Amino acid sequence: GCLFRRRGSPMKIASALLCLLFAALSAAQQEPLALEVGIQQPLCCLLGREVPVSIYLYNRSKAPLSYNGEPVNAAGGLVLTGAWDLVLEEVKEGRVIASRSLRPADAAAGAVHEVKPTDYPRWDYSVPAGMLPGHAGNYRFRLACGPASCTGRLFRIADTLATPDWLSLSYTPDKKSYFIGEPITVTFVMTNNGKDAFSFEEGGDYRGATRHLRYAFTAETAGGVKALDPTPRQDCMGGMGMLNPLVEPGRSYTKSLPLLAYLSFPAPGKYVVKAYQGLGFGDPDTCPLNADRSSGWYGKRAYGGSFEIEINEPSVAQLRQTLASALASNDGPTRRALFANLSDERFLPLLNELLTSEKDVRRHESLIVGIASIRTTSATRSLINCARATQGDTRAAALEALSRRIPNAPWLKNAATNPDPAVEREVRERRDELKAVWDDGFRDDLMPAVMQALATGNDREITAASRCLSMLGAVASMEALASAGDRAASAEAIRALYYAARGLAWLGAAPCRADRNSAPGRLTVWAGVVKAAKERQSGDWQDLLLVMMNSDVAVVRECAIENLPPAFTRNDDVPWRKLFLEPDHGIRFHAIQGAKQHPPRNLDAIVRDCLAATSDNAIRSSLTDLETELKKKTAH
Repeated sequence: GCLFRRRGSPMKIASALLCLLFAALSAAQQEPLALEVGIQQPLCCLLGREVPVSIYLYNRSKAPLSYNGEPVNAAGGLVLTGAWDLVLEEVKEGRVIASRSLRPADAAAGAVHEVKPTDYPRWDYSVPAGMLPGHAGNYRFRLACGPASCTGRLFRIADTLATPDWLSLSYTPDKKSYFIGEPITVTFVMTNNGKDAFSFEEGGDYRGATRHLRYAFTAETAGGVKALDPTPRQDCMGGMGMLNPLVEPGRSYTKSLPLLAYLSFPAPGKYVVKAYQGLGFGDPDTCPLNADRSSGWYGKRAYGGSFEIEINEPSVAQLRQTLASALASNDGPTRRALFANLSDERFLPLLNELLTSEKDVRRHESLIVGIASIRTTSATRSLINCARATQGDTRAAALEALSRRIPNAPWLKNAATNPDPAVEREVRERRDELKAVWDDGFRDDLMPAVMQALATGNDREITAASRCLSMLGAVASMEALASAGDRAASAEAIRALYYAARGLAWLGAAPCRADRNSAPGRLTVWAGVVKAAKERQSGDWQDLLLVMMNSDVAVVRECAIENLPPAFTRNDDVPWRKLFLEPDHGIRFHAIQGAKQHPPRNLDAIVRDCLAATSDNAIRSSLTDLETELKKKTAH
């Protein structure tokens, strides 16, 4: 499939992408080939500039395979020896009108190399401008390595990064007039009026975010009133990219976008809305939002169009109808998304009323999401009242929302001692964001609800309360955390207790009581303190960590092996073989990192034994990487 990676470009182009592997092969007619090759390239390049290319080679089989020659040498030069060839093709009106092999005339036969199972060698190369055509056009690379081949996606070489004339973009709202808080759907349409298929990037921009971050909007009235971003501090962990997205000649690509996820309109008026997109083309200098922290890794945004809408003052009846329509949705995620986009304080008294009158507790969480979308201290007060007056998932949802509105006490202390400018910026941005929603007077009112939730047997409540305690810096609550650990059952709750203990230890909290017979949650609370504060490492602390590494509970093993303290010396007693062969990727990852920092005397033998004992490709890949690193250290 097509995967998007976080990869920048020296030419300030949109972003690079990994092309569809073997797009031309039909699985029904041909046997799958063991070796696969891919090309990474930008979608829009300036004439006279170099083009960065990344070449990948995959071994999908369970046995070692060999290939002849290499595409790029150790010095970074394009050699294409042996069975390698790289061809640049010019495409016009769907046909290849010119092609040129970049293989040097004196390319050698090349040595034979072995690729172990799950290995994926990669070579990076920038094709110099002198090896590229001197005129604008649509191009693609075709890469071959013996019988395996891959044709890359189309990219443009042009005089400018601006959207080409034959590609039309439009953003259209579903109507022209709205009241404040009314949902607004904007339809984006990209139409290919040319004669060649047009490749673009889409997706990979939403996991952990409240909206698709490839898109952005601004809005302003003639009098200078600006719409606000309701959630400017977006965190994004990527997401699934579209599979080989392109627009065929004469066809269009369409996407619906909820405008209230991007903009909150503070007052009535006629607003001119400007729209931007980061799809791998267009001039990024046209977007004033590209400096914000939610833009960058997937590509800078470019101007795509504008439209005008009228925003009117709502009546109470209109606000009630908006909430009733959103609440009527039977699909939980859809319902929560509608409430997440409210953001206007006019909704707050009505949301509080509904929390009291709504009998279906499954809808209470959506109402809490609606309150949390309002960035005011009044909304925070409502969330605290809800946490104090309710229980179960409703209280947990309120505490989850509150945990994102509390100044992060451990983080603030870390920032005070950390000279990193990025950390200082993060703290400053978070402080500015919380000014509108948090008051230190809330602490005394919130703590009883947090402690009450921590004392329950509800794992979701324990998880949310743990996060709140850490944010609040409640160092005297360590025994309460440990007692919650005695009751916690889910991995998520136990892990939340562990990280809360680490944060509070950073602030000076003392460890709880624990021994080898303690409950899994209590053990992780103890470990969180001991591993975060070296002055708490006394007695048989190393022995108890080893007990945790041998636990039958996966999350306990993970919390034990993650970030072993520098003072840990019993490296040879760690059950490395068991941890290396873990089916859980997180435990295996931490075990390998731990082995690098605390290697036992026979680590190389343990790795070889584990490789012989498993055929799991993911485990073998992790161990192969560790083996390679061990060899490098030995060589030095």
